[in-house]
Amino acid sequence: SIFMVFMITSFAHAEYECETKTIQTKDSEIVRTTFCGEAQGFTLEAINPSNDFILKYNGKPVLKLVNSEYFSVNLKRVFTIKGDKVVLLELNSGGSLCPALYTFVTVKPDGTAKKTEDFGTCSDLIEVYRQGDTIIVKMPKLTGRSKKTYIYKDGNLIKGK
Repeated sequence: SIFMVFMITSFAHAEYECETKTIQTKDSEIVRTTFCGEAQGFTLEAINPSNDFILKYNGKPVLKLVNSEYFSVNLKRVFTIKGDKVVLLELNSGGSLCPALYTFVTVKPDGTAKKTEDFGTCSDLIEVYRQGDTIIVKMPKLTGRSKKTYIYKDGNLIKGK
């Protein structure tokens, strides 16, 4: 369980992370990480042994990954675009063949949320930046010779070259 706490906190975007608590219940362990800065209001809970992950915004669940195949889920970045909070999550497999995929979650001011499809080349080495109302994620292709680009715009994921 200490290892799981380390995994969640070590990959979170350092400037966002406020506090991590481990809560033991009769049947499970909940590792709750709260975030600050641009990610203020977000909480990520990892529940073991069921392997559930819950992203909350202002205490309200906005994304539930139940019985997921992921080893850990990490909040990488949060952007505010047109009043919406756009969260980039890293979905870690725990393996070395495909260590990570990613997804965007758009949270509206009323708390409703929409998740994009999972994306990535399996690399956990990413570049993320914003251009206006667009978020660009670049990562090495499987061949390692060039980069694959993914673009988030208006709640949608566009695969680039």
